Amino acid sequence: MSAKPLPEWWTLYRSDALNALVDEGLRNSPTFAATDKSLAAAREQLRAQIGNSMLPTIDAGGQITRNRALAIPEIGTNTFLYNIFVGQLQAHYTFDLFMRSARCRMRIS
Repeated sequence: MSAKPLPEWWTLYRSDALNALVDEGLRNSPTFAATDKSLAAAREQLRAQIGNSMLPTIDAGGQITRNRALAIPEIGTNTFLYNIFVGQLQAHYTFDLFMRSARCRMRIS
């Protein structure tokens, strides 16, 4: 598909600086093929995001700390040492009750 020639309305101002800016802009503007490729890449990225959001995720974490509590001097000089163990497990799943993601995937395809 050949591009239509642009009307060069900016040349009516007879400004060399303006002509240079417009020429540079036209040289560096993306072609139709490049724009089409970037749009296809964006669609693929969106499709991947929708697909990944429908998969369950599981996260696990843990933490161990050792603490010391100082005793009151009048009672004695004992220092109490104790450990704290913390563990957590998180599971996340997105339910598509109204088929919103499925409709979006069909629309993209």
